[in-house]
Amino acid sequence: MEGRSKKPGNFFREIAETLAYAVLGVFIAIFIYRGLIFLLGTDKPVIDVISESMSPSINRGDLVIVKHAATTDIKTGDVIVFDTLSEPLPVIHRVYKINDDGTFQTLGDNNRGVQHDWEKQIETKNIVGKAVLVIPYVGWVKIIICDSIPAVCNALSVTTNN
Repeated sequence: MEGRSKKPGNFFREIAETLAYAVLGVFIAIFIYRGLIFLLGTDKPVIDVISESMSPSINRGDLVIVKHAATTDIKTGDVIVFDTLSEPLPVIHRVYKINDDGTFQTLGDNNRGVQHDWEKQIETKNIVGKAVLVIPYVGWVKIIICDSIPAVCNALSVTTNN
């Protein structure tokens, strides 16, 4: 079998093809992400885990698929994603208790019973959704990129969670 002969100009053509595929890949990723937003009913349908607070059930580097859930569908023991003013990123923790006023308390599985103040009264308006699927290791791609080249993540306003 004969290999492709290297002709002048092939190098630039290969670079152009590679760039075209990269751009196509980005558009496909955006399309899939926007589709997940629509299908799952939340503006944060995919969360990568950056801490060990939920180990061993959810580990650092896992990717979590999040679906909107009515607050009446959230029960003690469910894993939810929520925003808090005390933390810059969305948090993923297990519902520990439902308060009498309808707010929620959470606790990380690996936090040894130590609850943060911001976990004691989570309002329904701050709940992003409920975890429906955990995909191991896939979140490492984003973690490595954001740790290695923070400017890329900052420029794209990419967020992760605690």
